Amino acid sequence: MAEHPKHLIVKIPLPLPSPLPTQLFTPQKRPASPDPAVDVILVDSNSEEHEPSLAQRVSSPILEPASLLKPVKRGKPTKKSPSRSPMSSPPQYLDNSVLPDYNFVTDVTLPTVDMELGKDVILREYQALACNGIVPLSSPSIARSGIVILPCGAGKTLVAIAAACRIRKSTLVVCSSKIAADQFQREWVKFSTLSPGYTGMFAGDRKFPWNGASGGVLFTTYAALTNSRPDREARHMFEFIEKQHFGLLVLDEVHVVPAATFSRAVCSIRASCRLGLTATMLREDDGIADLDNLVGPVLFQARWRELADLGFIANVLCTQVVCSMTPIFADAYTAASQRSAAAAWSSDAHTRSLLSILNPAKFQACQRLVHYHETRGDKVLLFSDHLFPLRAYAVALGRPFINGSTSQEELRIILQRFRESPALRADGVPVPYGGRFNTVCLSRIGDTSLDLPEATVLIQVSSHFGSRRQEAQRLGRILRAKRRSEEGFHSWFYTLVSDETDEVAFSEKRRRYLEEECGYHYRYATGVEGKVGADLVTRGGLKYVTEEEQIALRDEILALKKVEVEKEEMIESDAEDEAGEGKPMAAGGARGKAKAKGRERGKAPAKRGGIVAALERKMRKNAAKEL
Repeated sequence: MAEHPKHLIVKIPLPLPSPLPTQLFTPQKRPASPDPAVDVILVDSNSEEHEPSLAQRVSSPILEPASLLKPVKRGKPTKKSPSRSPMSSPPQYLDNSVLPDYNFVTDVTLPTVDMELGKDVILREYQALACNGIVPLSSPSIARSGIVILPCGAGKTLVAIAAACRIRKSTLVVCSSKIAADQFQREWVKFSTLSPGYTGMFAGDRKFPWNGASGGVLFTTYAALTNSRPDREARHMFEFIEKQHFGLLVLDEVHVVPAATFSRAVCSIRASCRLGLTATMLREDDGIADLDNLVGPVLFQARWRELADLGFIANVLCTQVVCSMTPIFADAYTAASQRSAAAAWSSDAHTRSLLSILNPAKFQACQRLVHYHETRGDKVLLFSDHLFPLRAYAVALGRPFINGSTSQEELRIILQRFRESPALRADGVPVPYGGRFNTVCLSRIGDTSLDLPEATVLIQVSSHFGSRRQEAQRLGRILRAKRRSEEGFHSWFYTLVSDETDEVAFSEKRRRYLEEECGYHYRYATGVEGKVGADLVTRGGLKYVTEEEQIALRDEILALKKVEVEKEEMIESDAEDEAGEGKPMAAGGARGKAKAKGRERGKAPAKRGGIVAALERKMRKNAAKEL
């Protein structure tokens, strides 16, 4: 079995139309990690004094040898093994799953698929370099297994399509969600000459193979491959996959593959070459080291800040807004903390989260920011992991929300309206505040694979503990901005946290990752004041201003009996990613997964009274007429 070379730096005689900075293909030594004791620097939101230089912001090399990912021996799982899907064969030894270089030219056992890149498709310089890392120019008949790391919005999908068009063998693409699978299929048909009839889909309710026996491209999800209770159509798709030998296996969001269930499924698929794609090569457990054996070494990596400075992705102004807790909510938070001090897994931990997310001061800051940016002509994405606050913010703002229970048709309509609704009039004047589809509220299902280049502002009011990966993925939602090449343009990324709560520590962990690894500098603000949303304040549009409103909202939170935390389709990956957090995802023990199964997909809680529910019913009635 052939082995990959130890170092991955290959001089490629690639003619570039415009030379890139030497940093983009010269590896650099990683600087020493800063002292965590002095890493946090609080600055005023308008201060430029501490703005770091480009050299200070760059912190990770463009190309990283696989030797940097040292294998770590992982302990045996202690939890009961889950029921296995037909694709989950018995666990294999990771060392046996390393694939040799694949000579696709001499391979006559697999049919050649008729697909090439479209004639009008031109790869960016770094995309060409990444593609050449997979199929080297020095050995154009060889495909190498490995991982490509590019920032969100930098075109990882196109890199995979270009590599597949060079290999021209049957391909299986595994995505993180059905939304991502649908998007990957559309992009594949758009950027290549492959006929739509030679594409298949195994995600959600869409289950069909490609046409004919000459091969094609099949798109699926990790959830579909690990479904332990498949219906008849799913069983037919499993049989179809088991009969195939794929020339290329594309693993989108490859950082989830080390999860036990996913790694078994990946190892059971017969493929000659594996290509992993990710923007965030990290996990909160030690599983990331397993990727060197499960998939292959890092073939190409590009720094976020470098691509932003070159105009390939948007520059982003990151701001953390720290909001004081109102006395009513502060007292309730303190009481819940005292009750849960002796039992970290009690439901009071979730109550504390809801109190900090729905803190009236934070709520009003969010309202003012949305008002401010909509009147500037921006389009806004608002994120919350927790579903009850997601609905509360959506109904207060009068904006649509998307979660796990949103139908495909409703999702399509909302996103289409978001893309097409005017933010600016023909004369360049912003549309007055009140454009219903200029802001969309999203649960965690929007963290990845949403292609919304119209979005220029992101506000997160709730996150998945201290998940660094989620922070980077959410940042990626606004890196595709259409106006990114305009001089002086930047997107806006806001994190709203309630002071003196658990949110502060979690936010610091996430912030450090963006600063140290991605090169983005954070600004700090204490609340939202001044001209931001001043008109909204003048006309009395802020919610939960009076003590009576705050008490009603607090009582509604304390009365909640069911936990509603949106989960991705990749359930097991989430549990392993946050293994180091030591925090519950839901009430009920054992991370609450079993008891919360029915309500994690966005189902309504048992209690439907209260001011939030009343506003939601009114909003849905109006939305039904509009949609």
